[in-house]
Amino acid sequence: MNRIAVVTAAALLLAASLDAQRNPRGSIPRVPRTGTGLPRPGYLDPGSIERRPLIPAHTGPIPLPSPARQWVRAETAHFILFGATGENAVRAVAHDLEKLTALLTRTSPYFRLPPERTRIFLFAERRNVQPYFDAVANARVDASGLTLRHPKGSTTLVDTSARGGGGLTPRHELVHDLIRRGNRLPPLWVDEGLAEYFSNGGLPVREHASRLRGRLRMPLPEMFATHAEDPRAWSFDFYAQSWAVVATLLRRDRAAFWQMLQDVDGGRDAAEAIEARYGLSLRELEFAMRKVSAPATSLLVESAPPIELTVTPLPYPDLLVELGELLARVKGREADAEHHFLAALEQDGNNAAAHLAYAELLLSIPERVVDAHVHRPYLERAYERAPDRVEVAFPLFTLYVNTGERALADNIFPRLADSPRGYDARRLLLDVDIPRADALAREGHLHEAAQILRDLAPKMPDKTRANLEGQAARLESLAAPP
Repeated sequence: MNRIAVVTAAALLLAASLDAQRNPRGSIPRVPRTGTGLPRPGYLDPGSIERRPLIPAHTGPIPLPSPARQWVRAETAHFILFGATGENAVRAVAHDLEKLTALLTRTSPYFRLPPERTRIFLFAERRNVQPYFDAVANARVDASGLTLRHPKGSTTLVDTSARGGGGLTPRHELVHDLIRRGNRLPPLWVDEGLAEYFSNGGLPVREHASRLRGRLRMPLPEMFATHAEDPRAWSFDFYAQSWAVVATLLRRDRAAFWQMLQDVDGGRDAAEAIEARYGLSLRELEFAMRKVSAPATSLLVESAPPIELTVTPLPYPDLLVELGELLARVKGREADAEHHFLAALEQDGNNAAAHLAYAELLLSIPERVVDAHVHRPYLERAYERAPDRVEVAFPLFTLYVNTGERALADNIFPRLADSPRGYDARRLLLDVDIPRADALAREGHLHEAAQILRDLAPKMPDKTRANLEGQAARLESLAAPP
């Protein structure tokens, strides 16, 4: 093999070697991208009481919230709330949600706490929340609350100006969030029925009860089969009947309800499961549903232990960052997220959260090329504030490698070496340095080519390092005088 072909052949050998060491069985594990949206953004809940009047869908860039309105941030054990409704109102919602959380998690193991605290935005005016509703759903939303589930947890938007928006809607969304198990969902009638039942503390819902007089407008088999994409799922009748079935069964035998749900989870027909656990035919169930308007004691009257709650003013740049992070998790809304982050940085150029969030966004968009002139300052400031954040370190490392600033890249590499992006960092170095060494070897600069390989070798796993050192030694021997 001549001197020109030595490094070229090494390129294929080393790339294969690194892949084999990373994936001994040939599989290529996928690392979820941060900041991207999910295929299904979540349920869009009309709320317990009413539908809003029709509002045209928002089009174009999302207008930034007014800096004139003061927001507050409240933190509890399970929630981070951002409210434009005043401190007292936000405190009330926080206490309410923690109380319901304690009740639900005691009620059944079907209710599970999410791994991360849920973020909740309490908007004071419909016109301010509507663009965010529409952006998350990618459609016009006629609802008082909406929850987006994403790899980092859940984020809930609430229109507190709607009837029930300050109490029923946050509780309704919470029930949905706690009963979700990964990507698995209970049947829609169970999901909505439980949300309606517990959001009202188990008390009768007058508006629902009034729709149960006379013959049911939606036969129970149809109701049981209704799914989220079915237009009937948005009807008053579906919500009323779902609530009535759940309330009837829970009042009759709470333990049997969860056994019935387990049967349905296992694939059993809902009507068969109800008859097996309750001894009720659908006709008998329909008759029992008409009695669900009878008085009941609220499930929320029992006292709850005091909660730890901190409330602080939310600076306007921080609000923009939080809303931008919400939008960054919605596929197709990256430009709106970027607009929010840049607006935050215009207000406060030293805002660490804005720099970090913007860096994450840049990394999350596969087709986005990080421009050294435009994005470098944001990435560098983010890295200064959080050098251990891989999602910040990797794009800055990539930028330095691509611009030939290897001393700066080498300072970052140790933070990436043992991280989930370690393979990507090593592969990038191979992709850049092997062609450099090859070009030098072709031009007869064998010592310089060998030095590139020797500098690269310590950053690689054992087998790849040995290959690099062997190739460097071969180049050096070819360069030696005869």
